[in-house]
Amino acid sequence: ERTSYRDLRPLLRDLPEAAVPSPEQKARWERQRRTANVDRSRRGDEAHFPLRTLASIVPSASTRAAGSARPAVRGYSGSRQGDEAHSADASPTATAVGEGAQRADEGSSNAELGMRNAESEPTYAGLELPERATTELPHWPRTPEGRLIAIAEAGALNLFVIREVPRPGVVLDYTVVNTTANMVFDSLTTYYVPGPVNLSTSVKFHPGTVIKFAKTNSPSLTILNGTTITWLGAPYRPIILTSYDDTSVGEPLPAASGSPSGTYAATALSLNGFGLTSGLVLSNLCVRHAAVGVAATYFSIDGPFTLRHAQFVQCGTAMRFTQGSGISSTQDTYFPQNVLVVGDPSSTKVFGNLYFAKIGAEFMTIDGATTLRHTTYNPDYSTVTLVNSILANVNDSSNVTLVNSGTPDCSPLFSAVGAGAHYLDRTRTCLLDTWLTIHAAFPPNPLASPGLGAELATMTQMPPVPVASTFTANTVLGGAVWADAAYAIGYHYPRVDYLMTSAINVTGATLTLSGGAVLLGYTGQAIVLNSGARLVSIGKPNALNGLGWSSGVQEMPIGGPPAAATTRKLIEISSASGDWPEVRMRFTQANVCADSSGRRALFTANTTSQNVSVIDLRDCQFGGVVADFSPVTYGSQSLSLVNNVWDKCTVGAYRSYAGVQPVYLRNNLFRSGSLTLYYNYFEAYGNPVWICADNLFDTTSLAGSAWRPTIWWPAGTPIRPRPRFLAGWATKWG
Repeated sequence: ERTSYRDLRPLLRDLPEAAVPSPEQKARWERQRRTANVDRSRRGDEAHFPLRTLASIVPSASTRAAGSARPAVRGYSGSRQGDEAHSADASPTATAVGEGAQRADEGSSNAELGMRNAESEPTYAGLELPERATTELPHWPRTPEGRLIAIAEAGALNLFVIREVPRPGVVLDYTVVNTTANMVFDSLTTYYVPGPVNLSTSVKFHPGTVIKFAKTNSPSLTILNGTTITWLGAPYRPIILTSYDDTSVGEPLPAASGSPSGTYAATALSLNGFGLTSGLVLSNLCVRHAAVGVAATYFSIDGPFTLRHAQFVQCGTAMRFTQGSGISSTQDTYFPQNVLVVGDPSSTKVFGNLYFAKIGAEFMTIDGATTLRHTTYNPDYSTVTLVNSILANVNDSSNVTLVNSGTPDCSPLFSAVGAGAHYLDRTRTCLLDTWLTIHAAFPPNPLASPGLGAELATMTQMPPVPVASTFTANTVLGGAVWADAAYAIGYHYPRVDYLMTSAINVTGATLTLSGGAVLLGYTGQAIVLNSGARLVSIGKPNALNGLGWSSGVQEMPIGGPPAAATTRKLIEISSASGDWPEVRMRFTQANVCADSSGRRALFTANTTSQNVSVIDLRDCQFGGVVADFSPVTYGSQSLSLVNNVWDKCTVGAYRSYAGVQPVYLRNNLFRSGSLTLYYNYFEAYGNPVWICADNLFDTTSLAGSAWRPTIWWPAGTPIRPRPRFLAGWATKWG
């Protein structure tokens, strides 16, 4: 409204028909048009918007009839009827047409856009007009100067062009791991190991990373002695070492069958503790279909090795420990804690090839093993003690000391829900509860290692409640599974209250999550919000509600053809018309493991069938998710992100369509990952305000269009402290 009609008029022809101005707006623009005519007659000039060809300005009749599924973005071909852009005063447009045709005759390769301000003569910037809009998100073509992102204004008659810096690009699929130093396994990436790999200097495993091994060439990951190890596995985001053919986690690899069989990795992870003066703890690890799961050698009393909250599924040997202590030593140096081993009763070895290894294991569940202890040495100078553990389908437990351990007298012993097959349901009528009561001595359990008991008290052996419903009435899902503070024996899962064995459909009702409820999805979608649906998740600061996928908690790969799960969404917005749904969350977490972006979605609102009135996320924590807010339907849709942690997430907001779509981001922490804000659509009759302020960006990729200068500090830039910069009035980027 501050810019002269003379300078903007040639652009107004592309406004979508949905943006028909109000009578007040028409009157205001008519007054500006008349002012522009008077001013132009005095100066004797015309609008400076020369274009390349007549066809690029006036669409053909067939083009107008065909239309477009997505309204035209500025610069796209299109027509508009019933507004001032087609008024009787057509001389500026006609002049622009003539200039455009003349430039086309002169062989101009690019269209030219004139930019005038109040104090200077018109200048021209070369750009190419894009093709007609399609149903896909529009992308401006690249030019030597970069891709056109937006045309913005910073005051009357002061238009400027914002361009994306041109740079080469690649399509990131999965990453092949070769022998390397300073390797970082990222939370968002699936890695492929085709053969033996040695890791040196330093290696970092981020939460949720997925590493897949070839079927041939004896692939393995060996961390060489002296290498600094950073291990960040977490509940609901474990570090997963699995097979090439496993499609239940990570990005499906080419020609993966979805049905792993046999073993793949020769040794999934090999560690050397020689020279360590402090212990190494690896927690939240899952190993599948490996000849040897974890091999550790030369860990000592001063530098012991602890493996906590781990799963081994269909491995030839789950753990191989050697060279841990001297002949006369009686102290343990290897500590498996809360470990699940699922194997073949005819071939799986729990502890294999032992030599000078003193093992103190506790809270294990072993289902299927030919022997607990195996060695090729005689004598092997090793000891194995199992405390508070459950054995099932184990053929040989000789030479193993069992303390409060054994096989419960209950058949079937385990309860299965989804891909988790080793829950203990004490509500069943068999004697399981009695057996557990007799054998458990917790709390307090003097045999529980320091720190382990506190973690087990937040975990559970109880199976989640299966949910597969269509909710048409208001429903509250609270905590349904209790933690095992009084029954700590055997392997414990991260607590899950509900497993959505198929998508939950909510229509015309409110689904409320409370009391720290944790829901896991199992199929392509978890929660589907149809017309009139509201998802309200309100946890507590010390008891967050949670969303995730079963593959981050449960052990059995469900696989299936890769094409069957090319997209997955924790929240599916499915509303083409009617009462658009709402999403409101506070004190809620959502975590996913590494995968393609289409399989990590928290939500997407980017098609005409994905309309949402409000997305309001506050005081939440997100790990690895994709959040895409790109409304393409005219109407009011808003996004508000306040005081959240976004760890390794891909967050984007895009405006490429008419309508009221305010975006508000404040006091968020973005740690790695990316944030993209694109404001690609501008209306002459008013635009929503986007605010991004007081956020912290830690090694985060930032992209998008901007409209005015801002204070930004790249990481590592020397800064002289100036109080006015720290007062909160400017956004700091780094």
